Amino acid sequence: MVTIGVFDGVHRGHAQLIHAATSAARLRGVPSVLMTFDPHPAEVVRPGSHPPQLTTLTRRAELAEEL
Repeated sequence: MVTIGVFDGVHRGHAQLIHAATSAARLRGVPSVLMTFDPHPAEVVRPGSHPPQLTTLTRRAELAEEL
């Protein structure tokens, strides 16, 4: 089960999405993976168009792991 998103800040909505994905993976007996982006996808498509990131890639990984 793969959850894909920027997950900058890993707020409550992100936490609910991650929980739903991990629960679905557990029910199916498959691994759960979170995929994020660095740099932000908008930066690749339109350089300079995205807002500043709230957290570093390392911090996003830490926040996701805590869930």
